[in-house]
Amino acid sequence: PMMRAMVLEFPEDISVRNVDTQYMLGGALLVAPVFDQQKHNIYLPAGSWVDLETGERLTGGRWIVYPKHIEIIPLFLRENSMLPMLPTAPKHIGEDNFTSLELVINITDDMEQTYYDDGIEGSFRAALNNGKLEITAKDIPAERFLIYAPEPVTQVYFNGDACEIHNDGSCICAHKTHVI
Repeated sequence: PMMRAMVLEFPEDISVRNVDTQYMLGGALLVAPVFDQQKHNIYLPAGSWVDLETGERLTGGRWIVYPKHIEIIPLFLRENSMLPMLPTAPKHIGEDNFTSLELVINITDDMEQTYYDDGIEGSFRAALNNGKLEITAKDIPAERFLIYAPEPVTQVYFNGDACEIHNDGSCICAHKTHVI
């Protein structure tokens, strides 16, 4: 299922067996809703996770205490995963496929993922090696990238084209703006 208990995604991890206050949305996104309590304890399975609220990289295989903010739903992106997002929240979803997406990427080395949108099947591959990030995407309408990596990214190539990286963390690839 798209929304699933932690034990379905991490059956070998004994620590998730009794976790019932958080879940996985797909294979990439850990969702940990805030309930009315003083401390918010969240279990991150093994691997490297990115807190999508703060951009902080967290090591998994442990419990963390998360600040309680009832208006924020803690979301964590799993390592070597890509999350397609709309740049703004529309009032309704139209009949057409999405034409402009922001790809949020948590990469530690190599990754490959498939993108589906109403009859379209796109592919996404990325490899990070010594600060060089090579991205290959097909049939994914990416307008912007937000990239989280454990090392400084000094070179970015998108579908073979070199991208110019700016001091503010943005880079220009194929006449589109991407953020690192």
